[in-house]
Amino acid sequence: MSKSKRKPKKPYTDFPLTFHRNGQWCKKIRGKIHYFGTDADAALQKYVNERGDLQAGRQPRTTTGVTLRDLVNEYLTMANRRREGGELSALSFWDYKWTAEQMLTHLGKTVDPEQIRPLEFARFRNALVAKYAPSRVGKTVTVCRMIFRWGWGGGRLSGRGCCGSRRVTRLRGRGMCSMSS
Repeated sequence: MSKSKRKPKKPYTDFPLTFHRNGQWCKKIRGKIHYFGTDADAALQKYVNERGDLQAGRQPRTTTGVTLRDLVNEYLTMANRRREGGELSALSFWDYKWTAEQMLTHLGKTVDPEQIRPLEFARFRNALVAKYAPSRVGKTVTVCRMIFRWGWGGGRLSGRGCCGSRRVTRLRGRGMCSMSS
């Protein structure tokens, strides 16, 4: 004789997840069932962390432990050493710092830099276009790319990024990557 497993009750009435017969807490989002684990508290935390991406139709982000703030701070530290050594002008360093502040404000300080998608960069660029002259926008896009290439080249970021090992050319006036072999 088999024992019948009882469905556990929700921890509280407004609990957003339902218990699936496979033993996991789940939620149907955009017509697809997503599973969040067997422990109710851990499942709720995972759901809260992934909900925004799932509702937007994106693959949930995974974190590598490196935040955008970490990447930017390390790049600015390296750039400051170059400025102190006379390799970089104070004005260029100011541009790097200004761009870093704009990136952190728009993209978020705690976001995983490897998980930032092209659409988010496009929104960042569009926000710049609405406020600043084309020369400032172009310089900001260039410095953003420098920071990320530095992270990929230095091993700080493990992903290939949008450019990988291919040659990147800038599309005229759009500030976007075009990959060619």
